[in-house]
Order: sequence, then C-alpha cells, then structure tokens
Amino acid sequence: TFRYGGSNVRFDVFPFIFPIIGYYSKTSYNDPKLRTNTGVCFVFQGAFYDGLDDDAKASVPKKIATMLEELDVAYDFNGYRDAPPSLRVWCGGTVEEEDLRRLLPWIEWAYAQVQAELSA
Repeated sequence: TFRYGGSNVRFDVFPFIFPIIGYYSKTSYNDPKLRTNTGVCFVFQGAFYDGLDDDAKASVPKKIATMLEELDVAYDFNGYRDAPPSLRVWCGGTVEEEDLRRLLPWIEWAYAQVQAELSA
C-alpha cells in the first residue's frame, strides 16, 4: 500500500494492467519497504514487449507518453533517460487515488494502440 494525496492506494488493485506493466526499481518491487511512493516507474513486460528489439522497446513508453499528452490525459511521464524504457508517474502528496485509477486504463489503452502499430 502506498500513501498518496491523503489516501492509500495499492497498485496491485489494477490486475488488468499487470500483465504488461511491472515496477522498476534498482531495489525490488517484491519488498514493499524499498518501493518509492512518489516517483513510481512502470516498465513493460510480457511476450509482445519482450520480443521487441531495443529500439522498439525504447519507443513504447515514448509513444504512450506522447499519445496521452496529446489527449490531455497525462503530462511529462516518460521515464528517466538513465532508466530502462518506462513510464514515470508522479504519486506525491498532490495526487489523489482517483487520479491514478483514471490514468491506468488510459495507459492500457495506449499500450494496445502501440502494440497494434508495432505489430503491423
């Protein structure tokens, strides 16, 4: 459980998205004591993503971030330059749980769009 915006949220309450998204940390997602609760980085995983070459892997979060920015859904959440390809989602005290609940389906939708594009 992470604390955001005065409420607690568990990212594992979004099972629909976890087949394609995992957590990135130089530590371990499996140890809740070591997870960050502010700058959460999601990395992609699964058969489709794992089968991509490195350039295509790097393009996935960039395409998703661009797509969702153009739709005014989310801004500035492409992963850090020094991190593996990922999405960085700010989850500090100004973010409410409902904001995150609304964002995750958009990420799933955008991932499906990118998957279709890269599979064509």
